[in-house]
Amino acid sequence: MSYYSIVALINGLAGVIVLIVLMLRDPASKVNRRFAVFCLNVAVWSFCYLFWQKSTDSRTAFLWCQILMASSAFIPSTFFHFNITLIGQPVKYSRLTKVFYAVSFLFFLSVFNQSFIADVRQRLYFMFWPSAGALFFPYMLFYAAVTIFTQVKMFLYYRTLTGLPRNQIKYLFMLSILFFLGWMSNYPLSYDIMVPPVGNLLVFVYILLVPYALENYKLLDIRIAVTRAGIFLVVYTLIMGLPFLIGFKTGGWIWSLLLMGVLASIGPLVYHLLKKKAENILLAQQRRYQQILLQASSGMLREHDLNKVLKLIVYIIKKAVDIEFAAIFLENREEEIYSLRASRGHIKFHEKFYFTHNHPLVLYMKKKRDPFAIEEISKSMEGFMDVDLGIRLVVPSLIEDRMLGFLALGGKHNKKPYSQDDLNVFVTLSNQSALAIENCMFMEEFRQAQEKIFNAEKLASIGGMADGVAHQIKNRLNQFSVVAGEQKYELQDFIEKNAALLESNRGLREIFDSLTVMSDSMIENVKKTTGIIQGILSFARMKEKEGFFGEIPIMDVVKPSIELLCIKHHIADFPIEMHCEDIQTVYGVKSQLMESMYNILDNGFEAVREKVNFYLKGKEKEEFKPLIRMRCTQKEDSYFIEISDNGIGIKDENKRKVFAPFFTTKSSYKSGTGIGMYVVKRMIEENHKGKIWYESEYMKGTRIYIQLPKAGKSLA
Repeated sequence: MSYYSIVALINGLAGVIVLIVLMLRDPASKVNRRFAVFCLNVAVWSFCYLFWQKSTDSRTAFLWCQILMASSAFIPSTFFHFNITLIGQPVKYSRLTKVFYAVSFLFFLSVFNQSFIADVRQRLYFMFWPSAGALFFPYMLFYAAVTIFTQVKMFLYYRTLTGLPRNQIKYLFMLSILFFLGWMSNYPLSYDIMVPPVGNLLVFVYILLVPYALENYKLLDIRIAVTRAGIFLVVYTLIMGLPFLIGFKTGGWIWSLLLMGVLASIGPLVYHLLKKKAENILLAQQRRYQQILLQASSGMLREHDLNKVLKLIVYIIKKAVDIEFAAIFLENREEEIYSLRASRGHIKFHEKFYFTHNHPLVLYMKKKRDPFAIEEISKSMEGFMDVDLGIRLVVPSLIEDRMLGFLALGGKHNKKPYSQDDLNVFVTLSNQSALAIENCMFMEEFRQAQEKIFNAEKLASIGGMADGVAHQIKNRLNQFSVVAGEQKYELQDFIEKNAALLESNRGLREIFDSLTVMSDSMIENVKKTTGIIQGILSFARMKEKEGFFGEIPIMDVVKPSIELLCIKHHIADFPIEMHCEDIQTVYGVKSQLMESMYNILDNGFEAVREKVNFYLKGKEKEEFKPLIRMRCTQKEDSYFIEISDNGIGIKDENKRKVFAPFFTTKSSYKSGTGIGMYVVKRMIEENHKGKIWYESEYMKGTRIYIQLPKAGKSLA
């Protein structure tokens, strides 16, 4: 068999094998079906080419040439149909596709007369080569026009893409050019241009590599794929071609077979060495940043500050790989979400963006476990693939079966895709990151535990002093109470005995009435102060607090707090809007819940008043309406209380200090001591086993959230 017969056989077998593989893998895919039809045409053409080359007389050769050209008539239209389906525009060009098929059909009908192929005769070393008829040149123009038009559409589509899809189209674009050149190499001889059809082997390359390119998430860099294919073709052409040429020239086929055996033995080694050398040259930059990432991953474990570790990871990846952005999402177990914790570069999602535990992408990561390109997942993934967030690669970080978080990476600035080598490096980086993050979390939990122990010891000592201090204060209060009582008694006795005198002297009467009111006020305030001291003692004596728990009407907590605030701030109505229809009672200690409510509402009112007095001017001040809103809801195991205000809000630098003892943002030292929110946090979280947190934006307001467990329930 000649070289051209062997190539024709290879092309035909490749067409049949690819057709079968595509139909077995995914027969429902329109892209697969279109390429399978194209492969069928190429396979028929290739086998006819083989039989034509094997023909021994001109009549048989002429017949096989006619059948060959008949099958090739549909190759331009099926080529166009496949590519236009691949780029998702079959409907847009449906009419043009029908026109191309109609033209192909006309050429098909014209093949079986001498207007397409005039005759066959010897050219170069071919005994029977077809001569061009009148319609042969129009067919070549049709084929060239369809191919060029298809390539233009592919190129325009390619310019709109990034990442792996861009690389895929580039790959197919280059392969199509190779196929066109290989195919067209068959036609010069028909016009007595003595150029042999040496490009036929490129048809095999196209047929074989297109299905590989369709597996877009496994796609290599185009340079690597072409280089590997080129090295393979050169090495194995020499292995097979050199012995065949020696045998053909000398007639010594035994020595040729022995030489082929020797070359075939060393061929894989030569191919591997050349491939490695070529990849080292082409991937020098990629290997450099991969080495940087590996070195960085080994140094992460030395850092114990979680925020610093996260910032270090995104900074190194962004700079080393030269990508659009790098972002880290970490698990928040309490809220059951993966929230954005660190980012570098221009991200398309906001800083409070998060994924829930049940998000399809999170579920896919837990199942996949390894890094993957975003094109790998289904385009029908609800809530994620509908909007392009710019994410091109996802790298999960897992410790055993728990996913601590994941790294989301944008595309490379040079538009190249992430290679398999990149993914392998990111696997190592992911494992090291998971260990570093877990280590930081452990250190943070340990620090918080130590802080709690320290605070507990400090409060225990304060609690130990509380009884003694309260005893001394009570003694003074008792003295005040006795003096105020005696004073009131003496005043009343004088008024009764000297009624006529007081009636005749109005000024004296007003003085005695005023002294009586002052005595009553003193007695009342002594009673209130005694109650407050008793509340402090109850809070300090942690062992006694369990006895105070019970179901409390929510309004019994809110109403007294509001009344006390109206007295404190000398206002008739407190600016609050209530939405607590969903719950009637809460479970807890009434005095502590009242104290907490009082502090939160007081802070809200102070924030609103500060905004009005110091920040709003003119018309803006006149139109501003102070508002504190309270909303109560419940779940199966807990009550939720949300209190919001439209006051001054909290500056970013103060947000971490809100629950710290002795910290206050109030403009006057008389307004607060800074102990209020610290005590509120302890009452809610330690005594009631609940949760308290907040959201605030400076100059827009603050929103406080309280979650209290129901009787017999736990928030753990």
